[in-house]
Amino acid sequence: MHSYYRYVFSLNRLQLAVHLGYYEAERRTPQPVEVNARLYFPGAPICTQDDYAKFIDYAKLAEIMQRVVAAKEFRLIEFLTMEMFTALRAFLDTQPAPEPKLWLRVTKLNTPVPNLNGGASFTTSDLPADFRAISAQ
Repeated sequence: MHSYYRYVFSLNRLQLAVHLGYYEAERRTPQPVEVNARLYFPGAPICTQDDYAKFIDYAKLAEIMQRVVAAKEFRLIEFLTMEMFTALRAFLDTQPAPEPKLWLRVTKLNTPVPNLNGGASFTTSDLPADFRAISAQ
C-alpha cells in the first residue's frame, strides 16, 4: 500500500545569503544558497475551492527560512537544512490546513571544490517511505 499525494505546492529557488562553510574563512563572507521546498497534500486544500479560504502564506515560509540563516553561522549544509526544516515544520503544524508533508532541499551554490558544477545539496522530508506523488487530473 502506498501513500499518495495529489496536490503539491512548491517554493522554488529561494536565494539566501548564509554564513556557511566548514572553515572559518569560508564562513566569514555570506555564501549564496538556494532553497526549494514542497508541501504535499493528500487531499485538495480548501484554498483550491474557495478564493477567500485560509491558506499557507509562502511569504511567511520564506521569512522563516531567512530568520534561520540570519540567526547564526553554519558549518554544515546538513545542519542548516535540518534547522530550516524544524522551523518550517513547527510553523506548518500551527496552520489550519490539512497537515502537509514537507520536502526541503538546500543547495550551497559556490563550493570550494574545483569543477563541482551546481553546488552541493542536502535534502530531507517527512514524507512516508512509500509515498507517491500523482497527477491531480
